[in-house]
Amino acid sequence: MTKLTKRNFGKEFEEALARIEQIEERKKDVTIRGDKFRMDDNGKLFIDNLGQIDFTKTGFQHFCIKADLPSSYMMKLLDKEGKTDQEIREDLETYKVNMKRGLSRLKNDKDYFIRTIQDGSKHRVRAIFSDNYKVYDNIDILRALQNFNGERLEAKGFSVTSDFMDIRFTMPELKTSLGRLPENEVRFGVTEDIVFPGVHLRNSETGGSKILGRFIIYRLVCTNGLTNPRHEFKIIEQKHMGIFDVGEINERMLEITEKGKELFITYVENMKGAKDKKVDPDEAFDIIGARKNISKKMVETVRQNWIVEQNQGTRKFDIVNAVTAGARDWEKQTGDYTGRLNLETVAGELLFGKAL
Repeated sequence: MTKLTKRNFGKEFEEALARIEQIEERKKDVTIRGDKFRMDDNGKLFIDNLGQIDFTKTGFQHFCIKADLPSSYMMKLLDKEGKTDQEIREDLETYKVNMKRGLSRLKNDKDYFIRTIQDGSKHRVRAIFSDNYKVYDNIDILRALQNFNGERLEAKGFSVTSDFMDIRFTMPELKTSLGRLPENEVRFGVTEDIVFPGVHLRNSETGGSKILGRFIIYRLVCTNGLTNPRHEFKIIEQKHMGIFDVGEINERMLEITEKGKELFITYVENMKGAKDKKVDPDEAFDIIGARKNISKKMVETVRQNWIVEQNQGTRKFDIVNAVTAGARDWEKQTGDYTGRLNLETVAGELLFGKAL
């Protein structure tokens, strides 16, 4: 086997690593006591020896938890939209009173681990943790992956926000066809319904998730994926606590690529079987809407894809594809990658389960 470098993972991996390296240059973590926070007469917040701070949404929620403040209420006080000048001034004064009280509640005998990123002249607080939080950052994971020594993988999809990094790797050499595509799905001369296995990795530097790795199926015609929450399809599920060598990710990736063919066959058999099973679409959408973390708007996105791309097909296969393609559409429309993953998990549950 040939040792892989970032070049072997393809152009998207190079771009992902470069993007993470750029972000890394702007990051700054500090450990402070509660009395290092202060507020000026205008309601602006500062950290001693760091300067003025601002917050991401997650960072502000973390701060309010530590300061025993209602984050939604505090954010509304700062929201100027639809308010008169008088209302803005009144709300700012209310904000300052509450913030002063919150700052007094921060403990001076306890360390707070603050994660910030440079934003112009300010440092934007991304997260606040206790001192038992373990840092496993995006840059560490991608650099560890450069030492991967296994079957060929290709990066196909990357997203990074203040809260999450998501990156997908496909195993193109294991691709297979589910048969000919229907006329409405033939694009760019591709007439076969090609699918291949892959791995989805997710990490959060702000407490949004563990280091997660899942085996996925990737459908070429519409660049959508499907994952299964069952144990045998999990690769990594590591909390940001305790001792963990990120180099172990390579070992887990190697294991999944070695048994990927077997798992892939299971997926393909279920997908082919789904072509022969008729279902009630309305019942299917009710089942999807009842799943945890699936909103009415997400269900409507799936339904619209079912109408447009799946030609309102009544096979289990059509519903599953509507969910996975709807997941892709949801992320494109909203930028919500977590919602995409939630829908892709529902698709896996529908494919393998007995709900449909």
